[in-house]
Amino acid sequence: MLQHQLPREMWVQILGYLDVADKHNVRVTCKYFKELVDCGLLWKYWTIVLSFPKASYTCRFWETLRLRKVNQVVVRSTREKDWEQLSRGLPSVTKVIVDQSSEKILRYLKNFAQLTHLAVRYSSDSLLLNVSTVCEAEKLTHLSICQGKFSLRAINHFFAALTAFRNLTSFVFHEFWDSNHCVMTIPSILCCLPRLKHLSVACGCHVTPTNVLSTFQVEAKHPLSSLELIHLDNSVSIRLADLLLNLQTLVLIDRYFFHSVPSRFFSENLTSWLRRLHQLSTLVIKSENLDQVSAFWSILSLLECDCLRLAGNQSSVSPASCPKPAEIGSSAPTTLEE
Repeated sequence: MLQHQLPREMWVQILGYLDVADKHNVRVTCKYFKELVDCGLLWKYWTIVLSFPKASYTCRFWETLRLRKVNQVVVRSTREKDWEQLSRGLPSVTKVIVDQSSEKILRYLKNFAQLTHLAVRYSSDSLLLNVSTVCEAEKLTHLSICQGKFSLRAINHFFAALTAFRNLTSFVFHEFWDSNHCVMTIPSILCCLPRLKHLSVACGCHVTPTNVLSTFQVEAKHPLSSLELIHLDNSVSIRLADLLLNLQTLVLIDRYFFHSVPSRFFSENLTSWLRRLHQLSTLVIKSENLDQVSAFWSILSLLECDCLRLAGNQSSVSPASCPKPAEIGSSAPTTLEE
């Protein structure tokens, strides 16, 4: 038969070019291709979305996922029985995205001993993490908390526990709460997370640099290489750049871009930042205000930044005399609703 005329390894390579629907079509043709399609190599970077319909997933469903070595899941359920089923069906998952949050499901994260990536969306006070939330805090390397609103007290408790996650290499925190006071600073985040390489914060939620940098003993050569600042405000200090000697990528999303009010950070502080960031190679500016971005590019042309690559969205294309933004591509694992 045809399937026996080619070695197994070659069939796996051929099947790798098929999308998920085509893989499933091949899978039902015979037992041989069923085993091939369920090979873990074909699903290495695959993320499955679990919505847990009224009828629970079958034992065969979980067995198939284990055969494929699926270890990345998006969970769209707040029911305890669904999380209990997940912890029994896929105890070895390494990446969990909590798409709907509740206090009751938080304790089930302890059941995933291999967890390295955790993302929490649409959160409330009860779902902010602490050292007891996950099985082994030191195993977590990627943490993302987005689209939630917390009290000042909950935020303080969360940041007090941040030191337990010292092996984080990526930290995303886009939260908002009712407070006019800064509860966490970028230098203190760097101090808590000495291995951090990517940091994304919304400055509008008062996670801002402090004026007293000496309070935190941040390593002179912190490994942070990528920084994303969202909703910039005038409290972002020029002195912060002195802590970011290894920064290679800087992404700026200024809330003033969408209004007529100019941002002092964008017009003044950023120029001073660029003079200090000698390793910077990529600057991404996301804006709808073409005049403000074009004006900055004119200033940038006067600096000695020959190696700096400008990038941005289609709405921030510069005049012909300015460098054309480069496209930044990103790869993401395929996500499929099962």
